[in-house]
Amino acid sequence: MRRFFHPAILSLGLVGALWVTPQPVWAQSDDDAQAAQRFYAAGQAAMDEGDRLRAVAAWRLTVRHDPTHLQGWIALGDALLDTDPAFAATAYRRALSILTEAAPAVAQAAPTPRPLTEGAETEGVLAAVAGHLQHELGRPVHLSPLVARRYGAHAFLIATVRRPDGRPLDWENTPYADMWAADMMSDTSMTLLEEAGGSWHVREHETGPTDVAWFGWMQIHDLPQALFMEDE
Repeated sequence: MRRFFHPAILSLGLVGALWVTPQPVWAQSDDDAQAAQRFYAAGQAAMDEGDRLRAVAAWRLTVRHDPTHLQGWIALGDALLDTDPAFAATAYRRALSILTEAAPAVAQAAPTPRPLTEGAETEGVLAAVAGHLQHELGRPVHLSPLVARRYGAHAFLIATVRRPDGRPLDWENTPYADMWAADMMSDTSMTLLEEAGGSWHVREHETGPTDVAWFGWMQIHDLPQALFMEDE
């Protein structure tokens, strides 16, 4: 049976599913930081080789040596999202905690993102993403928005990808045919855009996401969590 990824899961990424037990605080030595970086690099190499178990073991050692290693927690969450969603939620929540502690003033001062307004604003965002997907898939598509929000010059969109007539897209006739057949993707797209010069431009994009691709985008582009994840 094909998995259905509810937009709330795609947007929240299970981040708020569990309460994280506060981590013990201790003075970190240079040796700990260096060891954490070595283990993180080893995990990346293992993942590149397709060895998820070895990668997870290395990333667990990463955060053991450095409990504030942001990328280590994110990597653990991504690697375990399918097999251990409870721990993945813990890892994502810990990463969010690290980000919040690192810039509390920015987080408090950030205005609340708003939904995209109907009309030209929404149409411009949809047109930009549809054009990106048409180039990627080699065929025109129609997008049905699930999440559509704006913060300043940035917009975030999660949408179901369909045929122009609204029917489900036949992914088996796209470059993602193998991933679709293996049930390794969803039928959605996730996109971060930026408005410049009166038009929208795709800055980050994920086709068929099954995890919180936006988490890294938030850090890279210095954007508030609320753009991607609404408070309950």
